[in-house]
Amino acid sequence: MCQLALAAAVGWCALHTVVQACPSLTVAWVPPYTQVNQTSYLGLNKHGLEDGIVVRRADGAFSMLSAEPYSDPYAVAMQLGMYTSLNGLDWTRERTLRVSTGLEGSQGDDALHAAHWGAILTKNTANDTWLMSYVGYKAAKPNASGFLANYEGTIFSRYATEPGDAGLDSDFGEAAASKAKTPAYANDVVLLAPDDFPPFPAANKTWPSTAWPHQCQGLQGTDSFAPYQLNDGSWAAFAGTSHQETPNPWAGKTGRWVVSIATAPELSGPWTRYNPANIKKPADAPCSAIASGLENPIVMRRPDNGKAFHAVYDGGGHPGFGYACSEDGLSWAPGVAVTTPFNSVRTPAGLVPMTAAEVAEREADILAYGVLNASQLHAANTSLQWLFFTGHPTNTTFEPGWEQFSASIVQLSW
Repeated sequence: MCQLALAAAVGWCALHTVVQACPSLTVAWVPPYTQVNQTSYLGLNKHGLEDGIVVRRADGAFSMLSAEPYSDPYAVAMQLGMYTSLNGLDWTRERTLRVSTGLEGSQGDDALHAAHWGAILTKNTANDTWLMSYVGYKAAKPNASGFLANYEGTIFSRYATEPGDAGLDSDFGEAAASKAKTPAYANDVVLLAPDDFPPFPAANKTWPSTAWPHQCQGLQGTDSFAPYQLNDGSWAAFAGTSHQETPNPWAGKTGRWVVSIATAPELSGPWTRYNPANIKKPADAPCSAIASGLENPIVMRRPDNGKAFHAVYDGGGHPGFGYACSEDGLSWAPGVAVTTPFNSVRTPAGLVPMTAAEVAEREADILAYGVLNASQLHAANTSLQWLFFTGHPTNTTFEPGWEQFSASIVQLSW
């Protein structure tokens, strides 16, 4: 059987048979309301939530870390917000983390903290401790050189001070930094920085095309980074970038938004870009063929095969999201586009398997939604999962509006 409810891609079934046995995905239930929107925290956040991740806590609840463009300049004045939920639908904002300087043209030690995006939580299985990572950017006013509101992105990280759920409930160093009157990001550790980043051009000049030698590293630097553990215990991550430079030397050769893979022996690093064709030149790591234009992939273990992987991501030329699979976490076949009946998906925040109690609690809602009947809902070789995402409202103009956070339920079948 090849079923993908609400799928947009002619010939998907034929593709499905060769995409490393990827499960089919059906949107099974969409709540009639968004979970965090412009009325949730008036005065705290001007522009909403964009990108981030939702993780399952050991106590069964959820934690979400998201980037918040809380003020102006838009995309520069940024903070990270931590939220919790007991049921995936009712969310409480707990605290603010890592407020950026919000300064266009900032210099010195804070230059790479003008804007903060790409918030991710990853549990280190070796010590049951959560690692927070995010992208720190330089910022300047756009000019003939390209889009400069976020450029030279660098991945910063910080471990929680306590293991387990207590770490998720911590502030990752915010309180200690406040007492010392230093920015919390001052002691964060760099995981991955862009290679051979050219110097900022003089006024009214552009970067020459020869200054951008790596096909999967652009002006935006490393704009996303989501680690996952491989079967041998080592780690991998999709490292995203965007060719925002003008002119773009890779136009027609890669998409503007592309990702490559980085690997490390431990979650803490050292991280190296993965270039199997020439391990001596990691900076030339190839762009993934998952999709022509994708951002912010988040990787999870598959329910049909605990040694295999699947990913959700933003992009692929559709109004929904992308879905791709891998057997080993390093070799990824082209993904498929999933269109959705809800707000346009800006950034998926991951798939989280539902518990039996959650399925029972939502069963009436799923059946009333009408996509699955009772037999399909309880069929063998299926898994119900939460799909969390941020997205643009469909009935308003996004900028300078609000980007909302939503939950839905999907069924994976194999």
